[in-house]
Amino acid sequence: MNRYTATGRLTRDPELHKLGDSDRDVCELRVAIDNGKDCDATYLDVTTFDAAARACAKYLTKGL
Repeated sequence: MNRYTATGRLTRDPELHKLGDSDRDVCELRVAIDNGKDCDATYLDVTTFDAAARACAKYLTKGL
């Protein structure tokens, strides 16, 4: 398993849904990460499953 830790901002509220015909929960979100001094940002699409998906949908919201 690979692990990557990043600090950034949500670009929209996480979306929770079921995976196909199974009972697995899936949460999709997008994170913007600043690239230091320049104004550009890197955008990451993140997908979480099951318990992590439910936690993301419950506790994460886009700020103003």
